[in-house]
This record gives sequence, structure tokens and C-alpha cells, in this order.
Amino acid sequence: MHSRTRLPRRGFSLIEALVCLTVISITSAALLLSVESTLEATLDAQEMTIASGLADQMLDEVLGQDWVDPSQSDPYPTSLSASAAETNGTGRTKYDDTDDYNDYESTPPTAIDGIALGQTDGAGRYLPASFQMSSTFLQRWRCKCEVYYVDEDDLSQELDDSDSGPYRAVAVSVFHRDGDAWRKVLTRRRVITYVPPAT
Repeated sequence: MHSRTRLPRRGFSLIEALVCLTVISITSAALLLSVESTLEATLDAQEMTIASGLADQMLDEVLGQDWVDPSQSDPYPTSLSASAAETNGTGRTKYDDTDDYNDYESTPPTAIDGIALGQTDGAGRYLPASFQMSSTFLQRWRCKCEVYYVDEDDLSQELDDSDSGPYRAVAVSVFHRDGDAWRKVLTRRRVITYVPPAT
């Protein structure tokens, strides 16, 4: 009689297959977590860049205006706001001093002429359609501007509305809408002063 020699089986056992699947699952989870973290960091950086640009643009516009309305003789009015004639203009074209921007808010952010950002070249001419930003891109963004007097001894302290002084703060806050709630992305603040003209 011939004795049969048993040949070893080739292939994976059930245990080996389960161990292999476990190792692959753990490795895949770690890789996907790192990809998700990278995407989240990229989106956060993109959001911060957009908010920073919106805030800087608004600050540049405000700080390019006169300290006080040219028609007023008192350089330190306690009422900081735009007049009815200024708010009835197209966009912010009639704003002629920094206090006009107090409590200004825009959703979506617009250029000084009231047209949504990314649609014109800044001189009022519309860009070709291929260069225009999507009209819905900035719908979830909001800019809010506040102008107020600050204490000359402590520029971080806001003065009461009835007080005035030679220092004003201009604060621009940028918000992003996540679902139904608005979330503040950043606030940029600059302190300016009034230097009376030489007489």
C-alpha cells in the first residue's frame, strides 16, 4: 500500500483573511483621517483669506475718508452715523467721512457703488462674464463696520456714546453663514486720530 502524503493547502485561512482585513481597515482609517484633517485645514485657510480680504478692503475704504463731514464745523460730533442723504445714495458713494460707516452692514459684501464684489473692475465697468465671480459665492458672507471713540489713555476702551475725543476706532467684522447661524470669522480694528488743520 501506498501511503498518501498530504500536500499543504494553498490559500488563506479564515483567520488570516480577518487579520488582513483588520490591518487594512485600521490603515485606511488613519489615512482618511489625515486627508480629512488636510481638507479641513485648507477650507479654514481659504475662509480666513476671504474674510481677511473683505475686512482689509472695507478698512481701506473707511480710512480713505475724511475724519468729519466737510460741512460740519465740530470735528468731534457725538452722533456717529450717516445722514439720510448719505444713506439714500447708491451703495456708499455718498459716504464722505469715517463716521458714516458706523453700524454699516452688507450681505453680501458690496463695492462702494453698491454692486456685489467681483462683478466690476472698481471703476464701475462690469467685467467680462468669464472674469466675474459667481453671483452666489459671497451670499454666505456679511461685513459689519463700527466706528466709535476710544479713550486716549487706553485705546482699547470704547467711550460712551455721549463722549467724544481725538481718537476713533474703526472695527470691521466679517461673518460667514453656516446653515442658519452666522459665525464671526474675524474682526480687524484700527485706531485713527484727528489732527486739526494749521490755522
